[in-house]
Amino acid sequence: SLPIHFANLAARNSESSKPSKSGLEFFAMMDEFAQFTERDINSVQNQRLRALFEGVQAGGRDPKVLRAFEVLYEDLIPLRVAGKMIYRNLKEIVTKSTERQKEEEMKLQTIAGLTLDQIDDGRKAFMKLSPDGTDGELSLGQLVDAGVVETMVELLGFENFDDLMVEFDQDRNGKLNFEEFMIGIQRCTAGGGDDEDTYCTVGDVLGELQNRMAKFEAQQNTSSLEKRQQKYNARYDNMVQQFKEWESISPNGDGRMVEILRGCFAGAKNKEVVDALRIVYVDYSALRMSGDLIFGLMEKIVKSATRKKKL
Repeated sequence: SLPIHFANLAARNSESSKPSKSGLEFFAMMDEFAQFTERDINSVQNQRLRALFEGVQAGGRDPKVLRAFEVLYEDLIPLRVAGKMIYRNLKEIVTKSTERQKEEEMKLQTIAGLTLDQIDDGRKAFMKLSPDGTDGELSLGQLVDAGVVETMVELLGFENFDDLMVEFDQDRNGKLNFEEFMIGIQRCTAGGGDDEDTYCTVGDVLGELQNRMAKFEAQQNTSSLEKRQQKYNARYDNMVQQFKEWESISPNGDGRMVEILRGCFAGAKNKEVVDALRIVYVDYSALRMSGDLIFGLMEKIVKSATRKKKL
């Protein structure tokens, strides 16, 4: 598929009129997001923020979603203001995250002799253990909540979790950061093993850990939501379902509102876009209000189209 910035150019060229100043601003931000690689995004510790990056890029690859975003950015001032703030925040986060990632990689390659592939796999496993990634460290409570305490003890051949922490927690603060996590695994597997049931390489341990973590991910994503957030989450699910049902009665013709509606139909079928907008809707109250307004406008268009088809 084309890079996102090429998709942006194609969408621009399809318009009969030149983009507005706000439109050019919007595409400049989208093009900048397109430059972030998968490794850049994976350097961000917070899972919800990573989902935002992935959703923005996915939206940029879909011309209908992209056009809807552009129209909304141009026409809704509150959404445009909030969008700029989120953009600046995400840009700062990924810049700092990639800088930290490079420092970690250099240290782990030098001290532990790990490869970039091993470090990448380790980072994925570590982030699954700490989906919120608030401070880049894992507490005992997070490990217990993730349900992997026994798994780590078993995979690395310890008698109990206290013994594991003695080996891993080098600064003795009761928490594990990513460097301690990787160096600990490397030390525990350095000697190999003859038992066929022993996971004796870094890759073996990380692969098995990620496999066993998979069943906990869905539970983590829902249980972490507070009661109020669960209400917004359910409301959002209902709106996505409505757009899927409305697509069969999409109105004919053109117009900016119709373009937004078609973008909503396309976005409702794109998992990465759905996941990213869910986070925006649940976490950002100002954008939640804009989302409710947009849904109300789209509902009116669909109801009008339904009445016309019945005549």
